[in-house]
Amino acid sequence: MDISKFLHQHEEALELLQRLEDHCKQIPLNSREVSESLVGIAAQLKFHLAMEDKFLYPKASQSSDAELKSLSHHMSDEMMEISKVFDKYVNAWTKSSIDRDSAKFLAETAQIIAAIRDRIEREEGHLYPLAEARL
Repeated sequence: MDISKFLHQHEEALELLQRLEDHCKQIPLNSREVSESLVGIAAQLKFHLAMEDKFLYPKASQSSDAELKSLSHHMSDEMMEISKVFDKYVNAWTKSSIDRDSAKFLAETAQIIAAIRDRIEREEGHLYPLAEARL
């Protein structure tokens, strides 16, 4: 399976995450720029997840390779949970809520960014190489 499109989407996501981090380092915090960054990240991640759900996970779940099948099932389930947490985070943090409690926003943002980066690293380190080799 050609995973180059997924890798490109990861590059885009990492760039957006870096932009969000850069906005979060600005003093004073520009909540408008931050909330716009969140919208961009959310759209990009939803697109990426839809592509994985349409092209990667169905093929992997039908694979005769037990390791790939098990890993893809685990990672798909895990991504559903991460998506729920991310959606709740994005919906909670509007421009006005960021202005009201920027310290909490910054703490939650650091956790979300770390979780997404970790997920990308595990996909690129385990799932994608396996899919590329065996699908």
